[in-house]
Parts: sequence; structure tokens; C-alpha cells
Amino acid sequence: MKKTILILGAILAIALIWAFAQYTTGEGARAEVSDTTGNVISNLNGEKVLISNENSEFEFEGYAVGKSHIGTFDEWQGYAYINQNELEGIEGIVQANSVNTGISGLDSHLQNEDFFEVETYPEIKFTSISISENEMTGNLLFRGVEKEITFPITKTDNSVAAEFFLDTTPFNFKYTAINEEVRIKFNFVY
Repeated sequence: MKKTILILGAILAIALIWAFAQYTTGEGARAEVSDTTGNVISNLNGEKVLISNENSEFEFEGYAVGKSHIGTFDEWQGYAYINQNELEGIEGIVQANSVNTGISGLDSHLQNEDFFEVETYPEIKFTSISISENEMTGNLLFRGVEKEITFPITKTDNSVAAEFFLDTTPFNFKYTAINEEVRIKFNFVY
């Protein structure tokens, strides 16, 4: 009897270790999230150029025990601000109700009050404050909470790309059965 309990306990411990290993997001850059200063002047100077939705990519990946889901948004609009052939700023607006994971039930859940709460907060907005050769800082307005985030980027002559993990805890998500970090990946062509 004791041997059976020990074996079952060992199996349960291994299963829990495996489950929590699947719950983690993995290696990669993390965005720095901080409070906004309130009087930040954005860097939206120069020629306003529409980011091409057809040639650009934008996705997120959320993690739960033993699984993850990749999604995107069908409706978003962004602009790059170019000054003397240099990227000076980025701004974007996402329609939160256009979330698309390819799973209608999951999309509905992401739209409700556990996640995006689209009835109350229909848009997700980002406005850059500063851009260097390899880093961007800006204000993210998400679920009615505005935070300053800084993340690594890669720039080319007509695009800016990034891949990083964003801690959603400061944005007051209510659903706790997921990892608080979400992977964000984009390549914006302008």
C-alpha cells in the first residue's frame, strides 16, 4: 500500500513538473513595463506613412498549462513617421473585437471581460516616445490602463520588427488560468 502511494505520488509530481514546464513562455526578450510620466511628448514627427497591412505581420501567443495559442487582429491601423529617411515614430490602433485565433470559442472568450473586455475597451493603442537603433519605448493603452513599455527592435530601410514577451499583469486581466506573459511579434512594413 505504501509503495503504491509512493509511486502515485511520484507520478503526480512528474505530471505537475511537466505541466508547469508547459506553462512557461520560454526564453526571449522581455518588455520593460513602467508607469507613464503623464506629460510625455511623443516623437510623431516627420512624414506620416501608412503601415501596409498586406505586407506586415502582427501576432501574439498566449500560454496555458500544456498548450499555447497564436492569434492576431483582423482590424488594425498603423503609421510610421519618417524624417530624412529615418524612422522617428510609430503609432497604432487595434480593434480588440477583431481578435482572431482561428478558434471561434477562444475568440469569444478573449473578447469578454476576462481578457480584452471589448465592450468597455474597444481599442488597444500604442504611441512611440523614442526609437533608437535597437530599442523602442512608447505608451500602450490596453484595457483602460496606460503604461510605458520598452522593447528591442530591428530596423531596415522600410520596416521595423520585434519579438518580445509582455507581462499583462499591469493591465488588470481577470483570468488567472494562463501565464501572465504573452509573446508579441510584429514586422511592420511602411
